[in-house]
Amino acid sequence: MTNNIKHEKSIDSNDVLKIAMLSIHSSPVGELGTSDTGGMSVYIRELAEELGKTGVSTDIFTLCQNRQSSSITSLYKNVRLIYLNIKTDQPIIKETLFDYLPSVFDAFNETVTKDQTDYDKAGYDLIHSHYWLSGVLGNQIKQKYDLPHIITFHTTGAVKNRFCTQELEPDFRIEKEKGLTAACDRIVASTQNEAHDLISLYNAESEKISVVPAGVNLELFKPLDKTAACREIDFNDDAKLLLYVGRHVPVKGLDRLLKTISEIRNKISLRLLVIGGDDENEKLKSTIKDLNIQKEVDLSGRKDQKFLPAYYSAADMLVVPSYHESFCLAGLESLACGTPVVSTPVGIMPTIINNKNGCILTENNDSAMAEAILRVANNHDRGNYSPAQIRNSVKDYSWANTAELMLGEYHRVISNFDNKKGEGK
Repeated sequence: MTNNIKHEKSIDSNDVLKIAMLSIHSSPVGELGTSDTGGMSVYIRELAEELGKTGVSTDIFTLCQNRQSSSITSLYKNVRLIYLNIKTDQPIIKETLFDYLPSVFDAFNETVTKDQTDYDKAGYDLIHSHYWLSGVLGNQIKQKYDLPHIITFHTTGAVKNRFCTQELEPDFRIEKEKGLTAACDRIVASTQNEAHDLISLYNAESEKISVVPAGVNLELFKPLDKTAACREIDFNDDAKLLLYVGRHVPVKGLDRLLKTISEIRNKISLRLLVIGGDDENEKLKSTIKDLNIQKEVDLSGRKDQKFLPAYYSAADMLVVPSYHESFCLAGLESLACGTPVVSTPVGIMPTIINNKNGCILTENNDSAMAEAILRVANNHDRGNYSPAQIRNSVKDYSWANTAELMLGEYHRVISNFDNKKGEGK
């Protein structure tokens, strides 16, 4: 297993790499906070943009439905977003997408054939798939065009089933993921824990896994004046302001955060702003009403990323109640804005969080969450947090660093793949 958490020097090459990046089930420019659009979309956008700055040419393929034809748009310098058109009368959702992958494969082939003016031999030096559905497609492309294939799973069915029994993934997905770990040329994990899970649950070869941490946009996410930030988000309450940023899906644990709010509202004056989710979530509204916390909880809906720094800077803490996170980008964004984080022990958070920038739950339960929130609130009152010091804890987690490390992985995988072909393997 290769650990790339420390900054490494990138590998120089006179050849311009051409990468096919697959994000089939979720568009990287979709609305953040909806059920299928979250941290992975941010990851793909930011990684591709930084790779483009180094000269790498990246095409991001995603699915569209019932357009006249597949379409290509420029996203950033050296980055294109390609919508693969699928014509069907039935709406395609993540749960049914696997059945349409043969059609998506056909659309990919048709698109790269039309695009021969820009690319030869189907176009690419390497395929980088994101999520298992894209991995299945990537494996087909690998076989047809004889290209190396890297997978970043972001989340796996076996891990999700272990930590979140409310929304079990089918055995079919897990079997496909096991097959992909064997068939791909490299697996890129975001944390050591993710790499260990792939080894223990999927029998992945440790030599095939590299750890490349995700990043945070340090130019966008930075501390703002708290008073001005509160004014910008129209918050004028003396209560402690708690923030939740994420999708409204069971694995994110929003339900238990709401229960915790109901338990501690008599101990501390607080407000919880919930950012993300679909426009109408009647089940969530019903839960808030049943817990009688309508005065303490505001459903703020989805927010464009450019507005999030004001919310992070206005808040007294971000709360991450997730049962599982592959990395936890929202946690890094909050820390980059100088705001402490209360988090379950998920993703990269246990590696970064300490008593100077937040609190990690010692036990993964509701009472521990309540204790952690109260502790951070008390530390705020005592003036124990420095926004500059909190931000400093994530200074090494830039997207430029992630892209540099990923570029090294691309070069190594391509070199190993070419060597094996030369040996006739």
